[in-house]
Amino acid sequence: MSNNYILVINDDKEFTKSIVNFLEKEGFSIILAENEHIAFKHIERKKPDLILLDIQKPAEKGLEVCRILKGHPYTSDIPVIVFSVNTSLNNMMSGYLAGANRYLGRPFDFGELGECVRNFVRQNDERYSATINATGNIGY
Repeated sequence: MSNNYILVINDDKEFTKSIVNFLEKEGFSIILAENEHIAFKHIERKKPDLILLDIQKPAEKGLEVCRILKGHPYTSDIPVIVFSVNTSLNNMMSGYLAGANRYLGRPFDFGELGECVRNFVRQNDERYSATINATGNIGY
């Protein structure tokens, strides 16, 4: 799993540190971005296998980042897990309507986070392998 690359977009340094420590112990490579500008630069350099996105940044800004990622052909297939302290049904629906693959309330259980990340990365790996096998070409 050490080849899987996760981009974490969050401006809360203390909380981000706990996410990074957990995911690195799980065998993932992590890159951090405090804001969307830094995140998009990282994505241009190397496409992540998964994105963890804080939508509490204010919420509209985080949701807009999710919409941009899911609306662009280069990034639309990247799973995005959004998280927020606001777990109201309305906020969760806004996250899913913006294109999020999963919405986690914060604070969240790290076991649940690990399971979500592993499942999405495994699905991505399986889809990629199936595409190579079906077409004989590398790519999506």
